[in-house]
Amino acid sequence: MNNLSKREVDFIYLLLGESEYQPISYYAKKLNVSTKTLQSDLKNIRNYMKKYEIKIDARPGRGLLTCAKKEDSEKLLNEISLKIPKAGEESSTERRELILKEMLLKTNEMTSIQKLSDLYYVGKTSIVNDMKYIEEWIQKYNLTFKKTKEGTCINGSETDIRKAIAGIAIRENTRNGLLELFQKEDIDFIEKLLSDIGKKNLDIGDIYYANLLTHILICIKRVRENIHIEDSEESRMIHVHTLEQYGKAREIAEKINEHYNIQIGAGETYYIYQYLISSGFEERGMKEGRERGNDDKCTEFASKLTKRLSEKFGIRFEQDTDMMQGLILHIRPMLNRLEYNIQIQNLLKEEIGRQYPQMVAQCSEVLKELAKEYCLPEISRDEVVNIAIYFQTMLEKKTMRKKVLVVCHSGYGTSQLLAAKLKNEFAFMQIVDVVSGRKVKDMDLTGIDYIIATVPIERDDVPYIIVSSLLSEQDIKAIRNSFMNREQNEGE
Repeated sequence: MNNLSKREVDFIYLLLGESEYQPISYYAKKLNVSTKTLQSDLKNIRNYMKKYEIKIDARPGRGLLTCAKKEDSEKLLNEISLKIPKAGEESSTERRELILKEMLLKTNEMTSIQKLSDLYYVGKTSIVNDMKYIEEWIQKYNLTFKKTKEGTCINGSETDIRKAIAGIAIRENTRNGLLELFQKEDIDFIEKLLSDIGKKNLDIGDIYYANLLTHILICIKRVRENIHIEDSEESRMIHVHTLEQYGKAREIAEKINEHYNIQIGAGETYYIYQYLISSGFEERGMKEGRERGNDDKCTEFASKLTKRLSEKFGIRFEQDTDMMQGLILHIRPMLNRLEYNIQIQNLLKEEIGRQYPQMVAQCSEVLKELAKEYCLPEISRDEVVNIAIYFQTMLEKKTMRKKVLVVCHSGYGTSQLLAAKLKNEFAFMQIVDVVSGRKVKDMDLTGIDYIIATVPIERDDVPYIIVSSLLSEQDIKAIRNSFMNREQNEGE
């Protein structure tokens, strides 16, 4: 919409609909935002209106009034109407999103089929279907519908409601998405606050920044509406080794209290603390401590994960010390997220899953085993994909796509089946060709890293291993061990 947000479009409709000066507070009340937000919007709206030769006259003590010819106003309205759906013209998906956002942000207010039908100018049957969709969607956050004679609202714990709100905000994946839920000045303030804290040796990984930012914004919005996370025993009993991290959460809470003149209590501070340490919180001293191996559980978890994946891929991942250190620093906040039941969203998980199916599948299998061993809750696919990226990077750095020649004495079909199985089982292999044992005798093997054969061959200039034509589990294990031994010998 040429850089106009939905709120700005609604503002334009209101401005053009007035024939007298109205104070900006008049429009702020209608749009349910602050006057400061609309003052910020005015600059963009004025620039947009220039091409239609429409001006906004602002007079102290009187307010705002558009100055435009009738044909110019109609031209602008026609263009907007083509690009922005009016009430009743939203697609069912857009309408459901709007209803869901409204119900999550106003959990204390009842709505009804009739109210929503009147609001969106659609039949009751459409709204009933919308509500079924929403009811199913909120179940993954342990939320339900509360239905009374007065209407329907979303019911559940405040923590779960906030997770659902975050699920919508982060799914938008843009600043405009946040602007649909939060006021611009709030976003700017929290971004600056996190930036200022970051200058004090606080590192927050970019991938988790949106999660932390969103939950702090939700905290402010809910507290303003007098909806709090209650103080708990946990929030009063922070262990000694976490006091430094909790101090940062308290600093954030105090800055918010001072700026907004609201009360972020112990329960809310603990809420911020949980998301802070689950977002890759790192103090310089803490990093150095972990580099000395002080974080035993995290290091042990990473070691077991790496060892099992090394066995599966036939690659010694632990030799990449830089990536291993990064993996350990990633696993620590992941374990915190699992402890506090904090969900993150990787918006690229489907694409990564399609591009690296083998690595994602193997990581999923090993992480499932480790979750049982460490009595952890189920590790989500989002977390699995994030871990898989580390090992896929190490795999590609380590192997650089080993060029493999397949030598098979069987027919064409069996030979191609063997090659396909090898490709599927070993992501790092580039099958250069499939040839017969007779042909390999006189071949130029320059550039070939390895030979996998089903018959003995009379060559000693390239390492090779003999397997069965159908590639048994024993063969797969032997190939992995062979590659691991080669990697180890090359690294010594």
